[in-house]
Amino acid sequence: MKYHIFLFLLAITQVSLTAQTRITGQVINANGEGLTGANIYLEGTYDGTTSNMEGQFVLESSESGEQVLRIEYIGFKNFQKTLHLEGAAIDLSQITLKEEINELSAVTITAGTFEAGDKKKSIALSSIDMVTTDGSSGDVYGALQALPGTTTVGESGRLFVKGGDSRESKTFIDGSLVYVPYSSSSPNNSVRGRFSPFMFSGMMFSTGGYSAEFGQALSSVLSLQTNAMPVEDQLNISLLTVGAELGGTKTWDKASVTTSLSYNNLTPYMKIVPQYTKWEKYPQSLSGDVSFRLLTGKSGMLKFYATANRSSLTTIEESLEQPGNAFNYKLVNDNYFVNASWIGEIRKNWILTTAFS
Repeated sequence: MKYHIFLFLLAITQVSLTAQTRITGQVINANGEGLTGANIYLEGTYDGTTSNMEGQFVLESSESGEQVLRIEYIGFKNFQKTLHLEGAAIDLSQITLKEEINELSAVTITAGTFEAGDKKKSIALSSIDMVTTDGSSGDVYGALQALPGTTTVGESGRLFVKGGDSRESKTFIDGSLVYVPYSSSSPNNSVRGRFSPFMFSGMMFSTGGYSAEFGQALSSVLSLQTNAMPVEDQLNISLLTVGAELGGTKTWDKASVTTSLSYNNLTPYMKIVPQYTKWEKYPQSLSGDVSFRLLTGKSGMLKFYATANRSSLTTIEESLEQPGNAFNYKLVNDNYFVNASWIGEIRKNWILTTAFS
């Protein structure tokens, strides 16, 4: 009996010796202003935190030895510093992040010719960036609203840039204009983008200085590029608390087909999380899409994408004409979208790009 008690006490002693290192500091910009919501974490570990309204943070970790501390904030250059963790408190005081400037490429004027590249004066995001941006809720436009130059206007959910109307912020998929990129919604509820971030290999978002190919009198341009040719067959099954999705990809030597079918019902979420909106019927949607890729010639590719979606919801709204009385606002939205594009080299140094939607 005494032997077992000794082992128990020894185990307690070993646990108590595990050191916790407390790292504190404040993340600021060049003007000395605190940056809210900066990501602070130890590289290669699960230990991390975010800065508060004043840019201050407290990070506790049980790691030991040399560790790399990283600080990231949208619109600023990443910061990293190697720390030696020994269990003693570490105060980094103030950490100044440098603003990341998206420089415009040089403009060359020769004999009436205007040349301006798009990539250096645009912000590029991957599909992973879109869904992991804080507050995006997996929405393409929700991720963009966290970037400098954008403005949140009420609860619309639409993209407003530099004070312009949302109609002045155009969306292009594979070079083709999307006339209705947003879903419909009931009063006092924000809209969302119609397209899944994972159907795109990446995006370029320009808040000015975009190429003349997109037209004039615009506040911004969102250029989305769909995924290229898949490299292998796939079967995807996703089960969520609010829905499910089934998809698959079949590849050949020079072609591929990808299809998916998804159903979403927000009833479980809406019942758990308190809602300001009064619901008669919670939002639900059913959507399906098909994507076709075909390699043409040595460097050409034909892309075809089609999707169909039906969503519905019913809210209880107060009548403006008869105060104190309520009515049901029912919304059923059917959306169909088809996009096709082809890019290829027609002769040496001549590339043709065409698309329709």
